[in-house]
Amino acid sequence: MNDKELLRALIEESLISEELSQQITVEASQESKSAEQILYDKNLLDEESVAKAKSKILSIPYKALKPGEILEETLKLIPEETASSYKVVPLELKDKTLIVGMVEPWDNKAQEALRFIAKQKGLNLGVYVITPNDLERVLSRYSPYHTEIERAIKSLNIKPGESVAESLRPVS
Repeated sequence: MNDKELLRALIEESLISEELSQQITVEASQESKSAEQILYDKNLLDEESVAKAKSKILSIPYKALKPGEILEETLKLIPEETASSYKVVPLELKDKTLIVGMVEPWDNKAQEALRFIAKQKGLNLGVYVITPNDLERVLSRYSPYHTEIERAIKSLNIKPGESVAESLRPVS
């Protein structure tokens, strides 16, 4: 998928005008950025609208994520460095199929990396288009300190509306 295809789809969905499409094309060329990045940088469209347009162009379904619902064991199926480099995250393992979310499903190197991982683990692949923000939220789950920090905060018994600093104040 290229910028022209994305912008054409956004025009067809009445999300941008032909004139705005031309402005984005010029700006993307001048700044050596993708049209998608220009859309985000200028807050011209939300990520979900762009992801849905990509989904339609590529005939790959879009999926809104709830990163907290992804199991820790599932996250371990794709190393953090691979996930970050190729903008791909594991979503679930279902009946010998690794279902992943991708920001750029047309990326050949990302596809190769996924095929390698799937072959190594004896799995089939399923793909969804996801937003860059959802990708970042899932990538933050890879932090080795994530679960320990979460546990420590829970152990503080912080009351709703109370800050961590307030909960640490000695009781008089």
